[in-house]
Amino acid sequence: MTAGMGITQTDYREFSRNIDFGDYFNRHSDAAVPDIIRDFHNEFSGAYINKYAEFFEIPSKAHTFAIVQVSRGHRKTNLSDAREYPSAYEVAGGKTVCLPYLAALIRLADELDIAADRNLQFIYDVDRIDNERSRMEFLKHQAITQLIVREDLFVMEVATQDEKVWAGVLDLKNKLNHTLRECREVVAQRTAFEISQQQVIIHRVP
Repeated sequence: MTAGMGITQTDYREFSRNIDFGDYFNRHSDAAVPDIIRDFHNEFSGAYINKYAEFFEIPSKAHTFAIVQVSRGHRKTNLSDAREYPSAYEVAGGKTVCLPYLAALIRLADELDIAADRNLQFIYDVDRIDNERSRMEFLKHQAITQLIVREDLFVMEVATQDEKVWAGVLDLKNKLNHTLRECREVVAQRTAFEISQQQVIIHRVP
């Protein structure tokens, strides 16, 4: 899912030639390579898997396509596109995989990877993070002490007295609910499966 976050400079240059960045550079004229990789790491991940499929011993081109699409689909891509994400994609011997369902699950899991224990906090001194965007992202994740998965919803437990961080967490909750709605709709419309959780809520703790 995040293989594209750790690519070499050589692979970055090679993969960049085939990635559609749209108007990204018009909107981010000062973007550094780490920013570009972070913002398009799903596409870099797909390119990485394609290039090294033989090394990973992926058994066929059909398997490679499926893995690439699920990896790319964990953010941004259109999961309603039946050509890119067939609901019954044949990989071998008549076996099929449901690409929109798998990609939706990975997308949702990626978005919900937000609790403090995802960060290697002992490595970082937050006061030494120069980039304001990165600093706020770290503080938001640090404030989310736990993510509880229930049958009908997700609960973010948040501990912070910093109102800027709290506002950032509220924005994050809205973003998560948007992604959850998208994933629920795709799965309901294009597959025989369902995502039972209906919303993400916040529980502020001392």
